[in-house]
Amino acid sequence: MNLFDNIDNIFKNILQKNVVFKIDGQYYKKGKFLLYSYGHYNIFCSIKSPTRAKIEILKLPLPFHAYLDKDFIVFDYRISSFLNTKTLIDSYKKVKKPNLSKFYDNILILEFADRE
Repeated sequence: MNLFDNIDNIFKNILQKNVVFKIDGQYYKKGKFLLYSYGHYNIFCSIKSPTRAKIEILKLPLPFHAYLDKDFIVFDYRISSFLNTKTLIDSYKKVKKPNLSKFYDNILILEFADRE
């Protein structure tokens, strides 16, 4: 199963559920998961905020790995999950990288619950 099929299967299970996005354990966004789509190496998620009537579009880069647990989804953006040797990882981390994304070398956890 490729990454897109895996993400599709995961997201189909959480449509219309309340979700919380966390980056390395820190709160990022929360709301009702409405829709999702792919484009230009990103996943676009429509989230309805619980405090506002506004629908927000989250732009998430495609992760290196994604998997589903019972109550959460893990999107792995860690360099170590992409590169397979310590030498490559150490070499890559030495390169200067301006304007890094908040997802760079992190894990995004999407928690969800069946209740409203």
